[in-house]
This record gives sequence, C-alpha cells and structure tokens, in this order.
Amino acid sequence: MKYRHPMFLDKQDAVLVVVDIQEKLFKTMAATCQENILKNVPILLAAADELEIPVIVSEQYPRGIGPTIAPLKKKITKAEYIEKVDFAATEVNDFTKALAKAKRRQVILVGMETHICVYQTALGLLELGFDVHVPEDALASRIIENYDAGVSLLLQAGAVVSSTEAILFQLLKRSGSESFKRLQKLII
Repeated sequence: MKYRHPMFLDKQDAVLVVVDIQEKLFKTMAATCQENILKNVPILLAAADELEIPVIVSEQYPRGIGPTIAPLKKKITKAEYIEKVDFAATEVNDFTKALAKAKRRQVILVGMETHICVYQTALGLLELGFDVHVPEDALASRIIENYDAGVSLLLQAGAVVSSTEAILFQLLKRSGSESFKRLQKLII
C-alpha cells in the first residue's frame, strides 16, 4: 500500500462539520469573518455535495441563538443537524454517533467561534483520533484577536490549518474530471 502523508485529505475518508453558524451569533462576527463564511462555506458545502462527503451541522442552543443562517441552509442538500449546549460538539452523544455512522477519519471543520466552539470541537476530535483540517478562511469570531488566537490554538493542538481552496483541490486530486469542472467555477 502506498504511504499517504497524514495531512493529505481523501474525499472517501472525509466528513464536513459545520459548527454553529447561526443567525443571532453570525450578526456579531467581525465583518471580514462574515464575508469569509458567506464566500467559503458554500464552496465546501458544494464540494461535499458533489463528492458525496457527509455533512454534520451543529447548532448551539438554537432556541436562543436561532437556526443556521439562511444563505447556508439553502446550500445544504443533506446533513445531520445536532443541537448542543456544550461548546465542544464532541461532548454530545448525537454528534459522536453521527461521526461513527459516517465511518470517516478526517474532519473538515468550519464555523464559529474560532476560539471557542471550533477550537474545543477540534480538541475533542483530535482526542478521538480524527485528523482535523481547518480552512482558516471559513472560520469566524466576533473579535479579530480572538480569531487569531483561535487559529494559533488550532495549530498548536495539531489541526491542519489551511484554506478552502487548498482543501478543495486536495479533495479533487486532479483536473479534468466533471467534478473539477463544476467546482472550479466556484473559485474562479
């Protein structure tokens, strides 16, 4: 068997986890973070749909914070939604059951807030033995310094921090396929 570097993503072993991108909380995010979320999370959702990558969406106390924002909800064709009050989604049995059901070992993790729920979920995933890939341009925090601290903490914890485009091209692996032709339009 050919050796694969552990940072190399494989569409057949990946799951996309969207953390707490909800109405009331989204409105409080730094403007550049909001722009990044609205631009890049839909790209990853389209890639997940095209490449048959399972999607799990967490919502932190949706009765108080609201549902996933409408521009993303429209792009999610199928996903398992998990309600939570824990900051780390990995503390929720329904979340870990959804991961187990997916039978994948690599997690692409996006969402908000970078330094709280995304970071704590990443720690839990790493603790459970998952490879965690985090596109820093698909994360958000209310304050840029907290966003920066969150990205730094993710790196220190052992997550692979990259970008939406880097992840997209790793999942595609090569140009010329019908999937490549459809998905490249989202970034060019």
